[in-house]
Amino acid sequence: AVVSTQSTGIKHCFSAPSVPEILSRLDADGSEFALKLIKTLRRMSPRSLVVTHKLLSEGSSLGYEECFAREFVAAGEIYRSGEFTEGVRALLVDKDNAPAWNPATVEEVTQEMLDKYFVPQGREWAPL
Repeated sequence: AVVSTQSTGIKHCFSAPSVPEILSRLDADGSEFALKLIKTLRRMSPRSLVVTHKLLSEGSSLGYEECFAREFVAAGEIYRSGEFTEGVRALLVDKDNAPAWNPATVEEVTQEMLDKYFVPQGREWAPL
């Protein structure tokens, strides 16, 4: 029910071309729903948020096979980057709920950081 009453705002905010712009639009929206969502998103891995946004944005014009291949490469890099391990540490091991993301904010994620998530690193996905 909350989603249906907020659908126009959600569409406006999430149609932004970047994660920092999404957060900016949510902040400008100012609704309780938007502010709660910002709080949740700011707890997540900035790098993973930006990678996921790019996968979703570009994936809408790709076929299933290409989407799976790109997600396979990105998932491997998320693991190699330490972001997944840091999230598990903060949530399940130490239970401090204070992950030390690197970088700390979505605004600090660079194109150079993103590039490796979209280029195969020695092992490529292949359909069965």
